Amino acid sequence: MRRKKIKLILAFLVSTTILFTFSSALAQNEKINKFNVEITINSDSSIIVTEKIAYDFGTQNRHGIYRDIPYRYETEKGIYKLDFRVQNVVDETGSKYRYETSTKGDYISIKIGDPNVYVTGENIYIITYEVGGALNYFDEHDELYWNATGNEWAVNIYNASIKISLPQNIKSEDIKLTCYTGKIGSREKNCKSEILSETETYFESTKMLLPGGGLTIVLGWPKGIVKEVPKKYSKDIGTTLLKYLPYLIALYVLVIPLVTLGAISFIWNKYGRDPAGKGTIIPIYSPPDKLTPMEIGSIVDERADLRDISATIIDLAVKGYMKIHEIKEKGFFKTKRDYEFIKLKEADEKLESHERELFNAIFAKKPGVLEKIFDFIRIFDDGRNLITEKRYAAQEEGRLATLKIFDKKGKPVKEETSKEKPLSGKTVVRLSELKGKFYENLPGIKSVTYETLVNKGYFPTNPDRVRNRYYILAGVLVVINIISAIIVGLFGRAMPRKTKRGKLTHEAILGFKEFLTVTEKDRLKFFNAPEKSPEMFEKFLPHAMALGVERQWAKQFEGIFERPSDWYEGDFDTINAIIFTNMISDLTNNMNTAFASTPGGAASGVSGFGGGGFSGGGFGGGGGGSW
Repeated sequence: MRRKKIKLILAFLVSTTILFTFSSALAQNEKINKFNVEITINSDSSIIVTEKIAYDFGTQNRHGIYRDIPYRYETEKGIYKLDFRVQNVVDETGSKYRYETSTKGDYISIKIGDPNVYVTGENIYIITYEVGGALNYFDEHDELYWNATGNEWAVNIYNASIKISLPQNIKSEDIKLTCYTGKIGSREKNCKSEILSETETYFESTKMLLPGGGLTIVLGWPKGIVKEVPKKYSKDIGTTLLKYLPYLIALYVLVIPLVTLGAISFIWNKYGRDPAGKGTIIPIYSPPDKLTPMEIGSIVDERADLRDISATIIDLAVKGYMKIHEIKEKGFFKTKRDYEFIKLKEADEKLESHERELFNAIFAKKPGVLEKIFDFIRIFDDGRNLITEKRYAAQEEGRLATLKIFDKKGKPVKEETSKEKPLSGKTVVRLSELKGKFYENLPGIKSVTYETLVNKGYFPTNPDRVRNRYYILAGVLVVINIISAIIVGLFGRAMPRKTKRGKLTHEAILGFKEFLTVTEKDRLKFFNAPEKSPEMFEKFLPHAMALGVERQWAKQFEGIFERPSDWYEGDFDTINAIIFTNMISDLTNNMNTAFASTPGGAASGVSGFGGGGFSGGGFGGGGGGSW
């Protein structure tokens, strides 16, 4: 295997050498026999350059040549640009060539030739162009420092020369001149320079210029011969950015995110970290503080979510406020499943506020026109002082009258709720009816839950508001640094802080969770564990659901829970704890889907009029962007 690799490497090297030699031979078949330049320096400091290039294509079929001339230079003072204008391109007889100019980075490129015509052998190209800003000015003299041929030709230049004409007569002793040859940076002087007259100087290479080599001249003359034109430098933002790009990338990817991470870590440590608890988890056999499933789930992960809401509905059924009836409707391809929620009694004061909010949302009835008109009745005395105010608060099947008693100044001093006149409302609601509607109640249910937890002392402030503050900050940071925005967003999820009581309660909940998940073998280690019964299974099933351990809880009741439940009616031949829990899991999945679903707009046949319209509804829409 190793010998085979060596052979492959040798074959690659040989083929590469052959190709290089072949391409070099092709290149050397072309050459520049003569590269003669004439420059006229004008008194206004502009120069006229005429290049006469005798390019020999040999036997190669080519269309012509291209000439790249730098016009943009990066200096310590900034970006400097020459004023460049091509005047004409002709052959030795004065006939015009077809050509086109373009800008390629720092170069003006002159492409000469006809794409439909091939040429071979020697061809003469005479290029004339005008340049402004090419002279340098010093205290004692002015000068032209000019690269006559350029150093980027890929062929040999057999002879190069440059003749320069000054705008007026100058004594030879006042003229300075020198020249250089070779590659960029070379100080070779394989060239000669001479003063032809008081206005003309001449430079010529004395050796052939190899590929990459060139002829550069320097000509100086006294001050006052040409007009001094101040040089203008500009700042190229793109070049500056490119120069500092590595630092900017480091700033964006490392520095700003690290500073953000440090700052948000400090904030979390000071304002988001939960206070210390006991540090030990002791198993307990019932929910601490008689917490509801919604409260337990919200304390553990600091958010009221759909799992907690579904668990609460099961808990309301277990407590006897409602019954759940499973409905199977046979379709052409498969059986559809729906559920009915049947109200058994009104929500009362035994329920927590978030439980009542949820219960009322399921069985809510929109008030009619008369109910809206007689929504409240106010009674005034002769002095027009408010004595009483009677309101009707929306409840499950109707409205309960709320009587408020005010003093002479209009301050409420007493409030009573009468149950004598409940209005009729819905007693049976299908889960399918709640799709696209129930989602409107979610913010209110969650808000009431958070308020309850704050009022009971488990959180110092609403956890959702705390998170939202950091989510808003993350949204602002997206414009500045998306990595920092992600960091703040992730920390924002952990920013809600429990109180000391909340932390201790959290540990107690974990102890209760341990009881719900314990195996039969480990159960023997528990001291005074209560006797398992079907009633216990149903009672704590909602809490197990809120904690996500309902299957472990059901596992403990194999052989114990084997009867139909009073609050769940379904189509089943046999029943046990695991089967029943699976059925409840299916119900939960369906509830979560229904509760979170929003209106489908026009695709669902919903009208955009009469309250059915909303932003984002209807056909069409989508989005767009660049690609």
